[in-house]
Amino acid sequence: MKQVLQPLRFALILALGILIGIWFVPYRTSGGNKFSQILQLIKNNYVDTVNTETIEKESINDLLHTLDPHSNYFTATEAQQVNEPLEGSFEGIGIEFLLWKDTIIIANIIPGGPSEKAGMKLGDKIVKVDGKVLNGMNLKNDDVFKLLKGKGGTVVHLGIYRMFDKQNLDFDITRGSVAIKSVDAFFMADDKTGYIKISRFAANTFDEYQDAFKQLKELGMKNLIIDLRDNGGGYLNTAQKLADEFLEANQKILTTKGVHTADESFEATGNGIFENGKLIVLVNENSASASEILSGALQDNDRALIIGRRTFGKGLVQKSFSLSDGSSVRLTIQRYYTPSGRSIQKPYNLGYSEYEEDYQNRYTTGELFFEDSIKNNTTQRYSTLGGRTVYGGGGIVPDIFVPMDTSARSALYTSIQTKNILRQVASRYVEMNQEVLKKFSNPVAFRNGFAIDRSLMELMKSMTQESQIIWSDADFNRSKLEIEHFLKADIAKLLFKNNGYYYIDNLDDKTFLKALSCMASDSFFEKLKH
Repeated sequence: MKQVLQPLRFALILALGILIGIWFVPYRTSGGNKFSQILQLIKNNYVDTVNTETIEKESINDLLHTLDPHSNYFTATEAQQVNEPLEGSFEGIGIEFLLWKDTIIIANIIPGGPSEKAGMKLGDKIVKVDGKVLNGMNLKNDDVFKLLKGKGGTVVHLGIYRMFDKQNLDFDITRGSVAIKSVDAFFMADDKTGYIKISRFAANTFDEYQDAFKQLKELGMKNLIIDLRDNGGGYLNTAQKLADEFLEANQKILTTKGVHTADESFEATGNGIFENGKLIVLVNENSASASEILSGALQDNDRALIIGRRTFGKGLVQKSFSLSDGSSVRLTIQRYYTPSGRSIQKPYNLGYSEYEEDYQNRYTTGELFFEDSIKNNTTQRYSTLGGRTVYGGGGIVPDIFVPMDTSARSALYTSIQTKNILRQVASRYVEMNQEVLKKFSNPVAFRNGFAIDRSLMELMKSMTQESQIIWSDADFNRSKLEIEHFLKADIAKLLFKNNGYYYIDNLDDKTFLKALSCMASDSFFEKLKH
């Protein structure tokens, strides 16, 4: 059920560099080098007006990408944007948005943030910012960030069009600190099995995980599912601390090696709070870097079952060097190796463009759909602690494969997801039916008692057509169950936040259901004993 816009997710992961092991070190460049002289010549003498900042960025990244795909240059604005999710907070108005033809559509409102307090709603369209009409400005995402984000305590004046009510509204919103959670959800999947969804490995992830684990333990948790699907990575030390929670004393977590750094080996302390008990980790093709460190450590030590699809395949560590103008270079300084000694970095010798095409190649070769299409590098054969064979050179291959399901995809479904229609419909439905929905006290009751009815689907169809999406009955019939599923999940999110969304979503998800069936059988875990 999680197959929406996978190529977009892949591109985003590459754009952010799939960060692991980041340090921030002041660094000053000397002036007068050839590169800066050439830029100055262009700026002062070229026949047309040029954006030298764009030339500088593209030239530096072209240089870095001749080294490897994950060494990257970021402008000052970009550096701030990619760092904020890992630091755990940012200053702004607390929304996630979609940009559609110069219209900023609010796709999510962060709980407790300034926008929620001001009364903004999902689906609201921002048409003016500080009196400036946005139509015709050819906005890009960076432009929106500059308009909406700012120092805490400053005020931004927004003109909103609320489509359902056909109203133009004005809001004065005081920017503030907005928390970014990395543990998206946690709940009891059954009487003994807890579930924790981790979206990134940030500075606050370990504390969030421990809080979730404690609450699940109090509810009787004996077994645990950790969901790392679509987790593009983060801080190396966060992955290391999480691995330590599950491994016995002196079991290896990873090793790092580089020409200009000392080799270093990280081992478990034996102070973890879940060193026994059934453990499953869910992964997919977008699970990368720090996600692969954790998955690889648990697989190589025969501590957990890995379920899903082959992970991204990033075994490189970056260090961040801050430049004098606030920009930064993230340079690969080390390779990391899992406990068995394997590097899971996939090949990049054919160049950056070919590397970017990896997702599409997996799709066209059938690897995402058929286990026997996975091509293990047999020249890089390793053994887990218990003697099972694992391979290097291309991500973490799961112990149990679950194929991607694209049977419900259609042009209509893709358009509905792209323009965030279902979440907007869910918001309107909850607003109109608050009294009816009060009887559902928790996600379990909601899942068992709520059904998508005809009136709700008519509302969805009407909203789709209002958004100028071409309606096709054939496409709708193909995608009907998928649309109903995500619409119900979005309503659950509004009622019970992320825990509600993931509870509804996962209980119809093939990878999650496979994990639950494995938990019910000791045979899968017998293979991990040694």
